[in-house]
Amino acid sequence: MRAILLVIALMSTTAHAETASQPMKIGVGASFFRPWNLGASVFVGLTDHQALHVRAARYLPIRGPAAEYDLDGRIYEVGVSWAAFSNHLLDGMSIELGAFARNSNFGLDLDTGDTDDNTRRRTESFGAHALVGFNFMIEDRVFLVFAIGASKWIEKGTDDRGEMTTPILDTPLQFDGYFRIGFTFDVQRCR
Repeated sequence: MRAILLVIALMSTTAHAETASQPMKIGVGASFFRPWNLGASVFVGLTDHQALHVRAARYLPIRGPAAEYDLDGRIYEVGVSWAAFSNHLLDGMSIELGAFARNSNFGLDLDTGDTDDNTRRRTESFGAHALVGFNFMIEDRVFLVFAIGASKWIEKGTDDRGEMTTPILDTPLQFDGYFRIGFTFDVQRCR
């Protein structure tokens, strides 16, 4: 933990003071993991080494072997993070700390012929994540971002199985990450 705080402090001190006359860099990116999982990001440059990262994603559950089960539904997620970059905005190593909200509504249909074996999960989650990233800027306009880390959240909702409803209250910790490809542009700061 101390090492992470030291890296954040060093990355933050390398940022020079920006004036109102300098343009603000904005990065817009997207990812497509499998055709049904979509993610979008907007990075708003706060300094040459720091950004506010706003993201949204939609995931569809992974389908299992047809003979065993089938998943349907969607998972939506929005988040906001602070990101610090070693070289300059969207280039070099990065650290990202943020918060997110997630809404899940998906079902598990077992292929048994009995509808009581089918389950539908409806939850809302609020949590935080910490990520380490690898960022590549190409010609100062196109960027690639790959970030990995961990997320911890509070999940609350229900599991409906046949006529029975079971409340869910969980605090999972799991691997987190994303890949984005996008472009940057400059916007003149307001005075």
